Amino acid sequence: NRLELTPAEADASSRYKKIVADPVALEDYFIDEYVRAVAKGTRQVILDLDRTNDSLYGEQEGRVFHGYYEEYCYTPLYIFGGHWPIVAALHTGESEHQEEIRRLVAKIVSRLRRKLPWVRIILRGDSGFCRDELMRWCEQNDVRYVFGLAKNRVLERILRGSLRQAQSMLKFNGSQSERVFKEFRYRAKSWEHKRRVVGKAEWTTEGANPRFVITNLRAEEFTAPQPLYEELYCARGNMENRIKEQKLDLFSGRTSTATLRANHLRL
Repeated sequence: NRLELTPAEADASSRYKKIVADPVALEDYFIDEYVRAVAKGTRQVILDLDRTNDSLYGEQEGRVFHGYYEEYCYTPLYIFGGHWPIVAALHTGESEHQEEIRRLVAKIVSRLRRKLPWVRIILRGDSGFCRDELMRWCEQNDVRYVFGLAKNRVLERILRGSLRQAQSMLKFNGSQSERVFKEFRYRAKSWEHKRRVVGKAEWTTEGANPRFVITNLRAEEFTAPQPLYEELYCARGNMENRIKEQKLDLFSGRTSTATLRANHLRL
């Protein structure tokens, strides 16, 4: 209670002053513990990024109604290295906090490379992290990424022939679903250059289900589009289990104190 209520600028005259939290030191501790645990000789690490909703029922500082989750909530950012929690940052829902994400990723990357200079680092996340600023940072700093890419009319038009092929396979085989993978280069209007995209043209008994991922992994690093999607990208689903552990086992949703600082400490 004293740790949560002591303000950062507490002095001898403050009501709560005996225990003052240092947010930077706490952040560094979790990052450094993760880096310490990475075995020497490791050739590749994958950092999973994800957000979740943290429902609010009072008038906590930073309370914002979020259109996607359709409730008042915080949107904590988690970064995991496998099963290891590296970052749990309490974010408010009014923005994507892209600059903060890049700052945290840069800190993790720099400390990993201090220990393992030649390690290959891959960022993995859903389409919420597919932002040009983050991808450009990765490209400039020799960091690989595999992100979901939100579908649009242009992408669906590129995948149209593959979807027809998957539909024909479904009818011929009498199966529940069929999928065809297609790799191509794609550039959104705001991007400086084209990027590698893998499209999954899936057809089920309920109809078309196209999905896309974007990556800067080179062909010699991950050649075939199907394993890139199914084995590398889809493995990020395991992070949902890590977030469930945070919510159900560690009670991360108990962010009911008044200030954002105190709730961040709880998280």
